[in-house]
Amino acid sequence: MSDADLRITTLDSGLTVATERVPGTLSVAIGAWVAVGSRDEPDRLAGVSHFLEHLLFKGTDRRTAQEISRGVDRLGGDFNAFTAREYTAYYCRLPARHALFAADLLGEVLCHPALRDEDVDSERQVILEELAMDDDQPDEVAHRLFASSLFQDHPLGRDPAGDRDHVRAITADDVRSFFGQH
Repeated sequence: MSDADLRITTLDSGLTVATERVPGTLSVAIGAWVAVGSRDEPDRLAGVSHFLEHLLFKGTDRRTAQEISRGVDRLGGDFNAFTAREYTAYYCRLPARHALFAADLLGEVLCHPALRDEDVDSERQVILEELAMDDDQPDEVAHRLFASSLFQDHPLGRDPAGDRDHVRAITADDVRSFFGQH
């Protein structure tokens, strides 16, 4: 039996918020699970959700990528994300006394990303390297083959990270348009 206090609240905006208080913990984890993943991508933009995930860490209207990274690091936390077929998750873990900073940062990154052309070009290389690393992991290859066989031509059959050809073709305008639509 857990001492955790779990609450699910739906705000007037429609946003569902889950909070869990765990007595004795000195840290906080704040996350946003956005209901947009690779299933929501048009065929020509396969991998754009993952691309967008990367770009949200590259700066906002108010903060540079370094300010985001150093701000979290100096407080002893981490800030990360992952893209799945049906959602993209962003989360920040910090000492509990910095919960408001984490919530502010998460909101800023999700609502006001810079999405600059030059960041698209630099992150493209990072994503291509990730794809190459995944190709060296048998479990990743098996999982991709399984999903592809199960879902065939449906977007759920694609790797959420995209593929080399599509990642090379995605433009900054594509990413900004996808962000605006979702």
